[in-house]
Amino acid sequence: MSGQISAVLGGAGFAVGLIIALGVLSGDEQGRVNLLYLLVLFVFFPLAGLAFSAIFMLRGSGRGLSGLLLSLPLVPPHWNRQIMVAVASPARKYWFFYQTQILAVGFGAGGIVAFIFLLLGSDVSFVWRSTLLDAEDILPLLNSLALPWWFWQGAQPSLELLQQTQDYRLAPQEYTAEILGRWWQYALAAQLFYNLAPRLLLLVAARSIYLRKESVQEAAPKIERSVGNGMNPVPDEGKLAEVVHNVEEKFRLINWAAVPPDCLEQIQHKIGSPQQVVMVRPAAAPEEDDSLRSGPQPVVLVKSWEPPMGELRDFLEKGAGLIFPLDWDNGTVRPVRDAHLHEWRRFCGTLDSWRVLQPVEAA
Repeated sequence: MSGQISAVLGGAGFAVGLIIALGVLSGDEQGRVNLLYLLVLFVFFPLAGLAFSAIFMLRGSGRGLSGLLLSLPLVPPHWNRQIMVAVASPARKYWFFYQTQILAVGFGAGGIVAFIFLLLGSDVSFVWRSTLLDAEDILPLLNSLALPWWFWQGAQPSLELLQQTQDYRLAPQEYTAEILGRWWQYALAAQLFYNLAPRLLLLVAARSIYLRKESVQEAAPKIERSVGNGMNPVPDEGKLAEVVHNVEEKFRLINWAAVPPDCLEQIQHKIGSPQQVVMVRPAAAPEEDDSLRSGPQPVVLVKSWEPPMGELRDFLEKGAGLIFPLDWDNGTVRPVRDAHLHEWRRFCGTLDSWRVLQPVEAA
């Protein structure tokens, strides 16, 4: 399953990179491509992507772009469940980081394929247009960006080339055929050094880190089994929250997991009818303090197969109540796996005032 998801993400990134690059590189009605647009697509956009990857990796959730895409409604629900079963919890964010690099490498490869295809099949003309900037203003930036490929003389910018390729309405046209194609080496180098190469390096590093984390997690059960033989003690995994099977007569249902209506009806047959059902959007949860701070006991619905996220912890710290992990497929609520229930008990054990709810029928 993991290999299938990697192939889908890589293919999706390639297709998006191909389409976007073809759109930008097709140019205007005269077939001219604005060099400044290329810098945005091949330099600044990839650098922003690298920054976001680092931020997602450092955050508690660490899901990154691949995690966001895999959580979309269009993704088959069984993919998420199998990911959470197959990928050990401590290694999960590293797996998402690894998949994000596959997605980004596919995007970079798609852009380069589109670029080379247009170079071979058409007469690409590169110009630059700006109302506020002159060639002398842009040259320092281009020279700075070209430092990684200082050895590639044909891909170095020059003031003369900038002046000759500035496009404006009254520009002379004698330079079109001879000069306007000279930027292709610079554009190719920018893609290789800012788009593809950094992501390939991150891909290798992310795969190595993920495999190492996964091997450590796989070794954990062996440590637990060794206790019966008088060997090393079981590592202390912390307090496990209490599991309760009933709720108070008056309670509020907080739908953190976007549980579908059919499933809401099924769980109400198990735990009773709430006084209120509150839909909480995780991205906006910190501002929705009233859903926890006042009123009857809150029961927060979460997806059992997803790991507890930092946003959820921030939200729960504002109150006290019950966490209700749910597993469902095609509108039918299913029993929660023991491994998932254990993980949610461990998560709630780190909070002072939260317990895990599992009705008797689903326990």
